[in-house]
Amino acid sequence: MTKEVAENNLSKWFWDFKYKMVDEYPEYHCTFDYIVGNSDDNGVLYEVMEFANRFLEVETELKGGEEYITITDYLNAIEYGYMEWVE
Repeated sequence: MTKEVAENNLSKWFWDFKYKMVDEYPEYHCTFDYIVGNSDDNGVLYEVMEFANRFLEVETELKGGEEYITITDYLNAIEYGYMEWVE
């Protein structure tokens, strides 16, 4: 994977999660900021967001589509990525 592809992936994942966890549900703003900031400080932001995105893709398939994905799924996804790479 090229650096450009990796940067594009990270940007897409970041903005998808930010939109849901900050813009739509501002009560999760602190959680999002903490996970992103701490992951970046540890040099694993890409990996955390990749795992979170993969988790969300699986949930989407299991639930039968994006329309069935909730904020809880986003929260579980980003926490999963964080727990795998930072904690």
